Amino acid sequence: MRFEELSKLGYPILSDKPLVVNNCSIKVRGKILVVSNKGFTIPIELRSFDELWVMPDTIITGLTLHVLAKYGKAIIVLGKSGVSSVLLPISTKWLVRGDTTISQVRLFRTGRVMVARKIVSGIIKNIRLLLNYLLAKGILSRDSVEFSKRYVNRALERLEEASDINEIVSCEAEAWNYLYLALSERFEFFSGRVRRPPRDPLNALISYFNSILYGLFIRYILKSGLEPTVSFVHSPYGYKRFALAFDLKDIFAPATSIRSAIVITHNLYRRGLLEDAFESSDKGCYLKEPFRSIIVQKFFNALRRKISGYSYFTWMYRECVKLREFILGHETSFEPWLWRRKRTREEVIL
Repeated sequence: MRFEELSKLGYPILSDKPLVVNNCSIKVRGKILVVSNKGFTIPIELRSFDELWVMPDTIITGLTLHVLAKYGKAIIVLGKSGVSSVLLPISTKWLVRGDTTISQVRLFRTGRVMVARKIVSGIIKNIRLLLNYLLAKGILSRDSVEFSKRYVNRALERLEEASDINEIVSCEAEAWNYLYLALSERFEFFSGRVRRPPRDPLNALISYFNSILYGLFIRYILKSGLEPTVSFVHSPYGYKRFALAFDLKDIFAPATSIRSAIVITHNLYRRGLLEDAFESSDKGCYLKEPFRSIIVQKFFNALRRKISGYSYFTWMYRECVKLREFILGHETSFEPWLWRRKRTREEVIL
């Protein structure tokens, strides 16, 4: 049976790489993690996973957390609105390097605009590729895509002349806004990006998937030796979170979190399942079970798919390493990851 079919029967493991569990209890016996509920008991070797993603209704004791920390396992907690906590053990090998931190701060002071322009250029180009994809899939109309791309291209042109961080951020915002404008023409319940809390199914999925990317990038940033609080596009001042993860996740968001959110919303909308999958109130719009487990499972499956020889997980880690090597002066430039895929006939015409 596939994970999707097993999850409907109460199977507690939604993904094995990374390990994602839900509606179960977790214990460690020796070097074995035991995941169990009323219907299943699954032993998993600790050496077979690096991090554990815990969804709601999962029981994990303090002693189990202690043992997992001892073996250097990160634990990421997924609530109803996305990642709510990231537990990084002191014993982990993902340590920030002093030489990288010093160089990263120096680059922020002397070259923030240059790095931010590079990052935003990658974001805008990937937004443009996402528009092409949505046209090829029949989710957006040609007129809507052509109109949005006109302004996305304008944002890219403005970016080349941007001389300060505020101008760079405004170029990125313009590109996102015209993507969301096209989506508002497709989904009558969607009127633009709304956060904290999301007010409709599409916003809810975008927020949920973006938070997963954020959790992944925290892991990869630390693993690569970067300082997570020194960012280039997002302000590192006054944040109580790892701002560099926001910078890098936005490069991948059009190809991963945003794309998955749009496609899943489109499919649920077409099948008349939005009301079954989401609960809406004055406190916001959130996924309900069992849809939450199934949809999270689909997203992790999508991230495991290979593109140009590597999974998205690997590309994300390589992006952090690439930035580190540039910061340390081992590379002469930093060129952000671009979503390269085989273009359809529709896209070639555009």
